[in-house]
Amino acid sequence: MPTVRTVTDDGAVIRAARVERGWTQAELSLRADVSRRWVSAMEAGDAQRTELARVLRVLAALGVSLTATTSGEVALPPAVPRFDLAAHLATFDVVHPGPDR
Repeated sequence: MPTVRTVTDDGAVIRAARVERGWTQAELSLRADVSRRWVSAMEAGDAQRTELARVLRVLAALGVSLTATTSGEVALPPAVPRFDLAAHLATFDVVHPGPDR
């Protein structure tokens, strides 16, 4: 699995996957709902053309998954625990009136 660290790397992955499938830039653009011009610029590593939503659509059209990993240099925030409202409400002594009240 190639490591993508730059727009140029990403463009190379997109181009390699497209060529492997025998698709033209025009065919990929139709499948991913982006312009052929955008595909061309992306494959050339044009950072000004990079838009994450479009990149993700192109990768999905190619059947390429994107996995993000950390190198140990980035401290990720701790996961936020899920709040269980029912359990929280159960800690209160609340009497609910029945249907006859």
